[in-house]
Amino acid sequence: MALLGTPEYIVFIRIQKTGSTSLDAMLARTFANEFNWTSTCGWGVLRCQSEAVGNIIPCFRRKECFSEGGVCERLSPPRLLVKDVPHMTVADTRFLLETTRSTLPKVAVFTSLRHPYTRTLSEYKHFLSASPVANQANTWFHAWDWTYNRTACGSYTLLNWLRCRSTVNGVWNRQTRMLSSSHGFGLHPDAFGNPSGAASLALASAQQTLADARWLGLLECPALSMCLLEATLGLRPSSLSLPSLNAKHETGWAAYAEHTPWEEQLLVRRANEVDVRLVHFARSLMLDSAQRQWTQC
Repeated sequence: MALLGTPEYIVFIRIQKTGSTSLDAMLARTFANEFNWTSTCGWGVLRCQSEAVGNIIPCFRRKECFSEGGVCERLSPPRLLVKDVPHMTVADTRFLLETTRSTLPKVAVFTSLRHPYTRTLSEYKHFLSASPVANQANTWFHAWDWTYNRTACGSYTLLNWLRCRSTVNGVWNRQTRMLSSSHGFGLHPDAFGNPSGAASLALASAQQTLADARWLGLLECPALSMCLLEATLGLRPSSLSLPSLNAKHETGWAAYAEHTPWEEQLLVRRANEVDVRLVHFARSLMLDSAQRQWTQC
């Protein structure tokens, strides 16, 4: 996590339910106010989806965005892939990671993570609050790249959601999948396209993404996250804050586990085994960066 300077591109990889909405808004505001960086690559050029629900198609506009004379290339650096990207899909992040590593020499990657168990519970609560669920209909969550087929999966319980064959590809180990450029399918033992060793390869790829990132945040460590961001951007200490970014105890895993059957707890743990290792790695990177480079943190 070195001092940022002025890169060609700034890419914020948004992982659902990690505080990314607050971070996205704060980053865009900070870049504009502190540095007058406003050259935004619109999210429409990054993601493509066919009219058929849930059918992802190849997106040639992504490549055109980064080509010589393309949409983003015509903007003055740094070109921001930050603002107005409501939810990236795994296809979006894989494209960005593969593109930035292979063809773009001056790219700054920012991202944020969250404790895997509470992130999973938050995604499940979002699922329950969606109108298709209230209407008892099958629903495709395109940003989460999974489908809940009520006929096949049954009622909307946490156990069914974590076990259903139409959801496990997207639900299990989401943070690793969003940060890995090596594996686009689900990190579930029975997931389609999940050969032996896929989880290890995906974890190694995601860890490399974090090691290469210019800034990394963790929802449960807001003070350290903001201090590292201030240091990376060269801003004065305590100049950044996220008032809406909090992880209250009553919404955390410990409080949840007190009132939850062991079977559910065990399945949540199993669904996040790879993500747990990734978040431990991320926390170690943050602490090491603070100790070696940014002693004020």
